[in-house]
Amino acid sequence: MNIIIAPHPDDCLIGCYSLIKKGLIDWVVYLDATPERYELAKKAGYELGFSVDQLEFEGLYKYLELARAQRFTCLVPDVTDHHPLHKAVNSIARLSGCGLGYYSVSMEASFIRELSEKDKEEKRAALNKFYPDQKSLWESDWKYFLFEGIVLDFV
Repeated sequence: MNIIIAPHPDDCLIGCYSLIKKGLIDWVVYLDATPERYELAKKAGYELGFSVDQLEFEGLYKYLELARAQRFTCLVPDVTDHHPLHKAVNSIARLSGCGLGYYSVSMEASFIRELSEKDKEEKRAALNKFYPDQKSLWESDWKYFLFEGIVLDFV
């Protein structure tokens, strides 16, 4: 099972759209979502084919321990992301012993690649559909839908 730990609801689409599109994500766990944004995230999960849950930050390490016991792969924000909550999730995940993958929301990681024209259009449309309240973010900085990067930690 592949799980995305998303500090914020739009992070999963910004960082892992390609995996979601291919049906490779089973579950997305959100840490910091208002009730309204969590409802949008549940709609995205339903339409894009993944289950959704919300978790208090204090429960993250225990959740990751359970994921490790079940041999799930958890995708978490890369350490290069600037947001303090992203960095905290990354640090806790690395201590958990869980199988990890990393994605970038800031698009500053070394493993970023440009998406195909079709994927750019589809990703932008999905972001606008599911998170219209954040549209100004990617309309003012196109990196959020032009690029993506995911890497697995095989250590």
